Amino acid sequence: IIIVFGLIMFLCLYLYLFRPNIFEETKNLVFIALLIFLMIGLTTIVQKFTDLGVYIVPYALLPIIIRVFFDSRTALFVHMITVLILAFMVDNPFIFILIQMTAGMTAVSGLKDLTSRSQLTQTAIMILVCYVLMYVAAELISEGDIARVNYTPLIYLSISALLSLFAYVLIYLFEKMFNLISAITLVELTNINSDLMIRFAEKAPGTFQHSLQVSNLATEAAKTINANSLLVRTGALY
Repeated sequence: IIIVFGLIMFLCLYLYLFRPNIFEETKNLVFIALLIFLMIGLTTIVQKFTDLGVYIVPYALLPIIIRVFFDSRTALFVHMITVLILAFMVDNPFIFILIQMTAGMTAVSGLKDLTSRSQLTQTAIMILVCYVLMYVAAELISEGDIARVNYTPLIYLSISALLSLFAYVLIYLFEKMFNLISAITLVELTNINSDLMIRFAEKAPGTFQHSLQVSNLATEAAKTINANSLLVRTGALY
């Protein structure tokens, strides 16, 4: 209880000191807590009510979803806290932490500059590669011979990576439930081939070109000061 409470306090302290815009919104705290409880709940169900391995749970969903709504640092920090809590519930916690931490880093890195929905698919593939490499490497350390490696967990890890594609559905649901704006929605809004933008270009071509130039300038300025360039681009375009 002390350790779990301490980890949660570290998370709250991080949000309070470094992400006050997230901490001050109750819906954001509820959203993050819901994701953490979801991972803990799925782990409990798999362990107590099934014969499946715990690695089938798509833990990488957590950093992916938080990254889409907030930022990379917050996503990695929440994922780290969640993995440390879950480590008390699984067998061989060192291997679990190694695999899930690196998978979380991969997920956050793959979505550093989200510009299209296809990046989620690419990130899922990167997570799968990370899972395979880290698990086999850890098994080689413990077993000392590749012939003695247990490959069954790789099936669960592959399913887990595949399940991370459900981020599409969950992102949409969480947007509606918590009235949040995801990076994916911003990408869709900045698509100049959308029906609205095509009508804009046809009916007011001069204003359309001006808006594009303003959005490009604003985007470069935002990148220079490490602001949310996608949000700035969307606002400037409209």
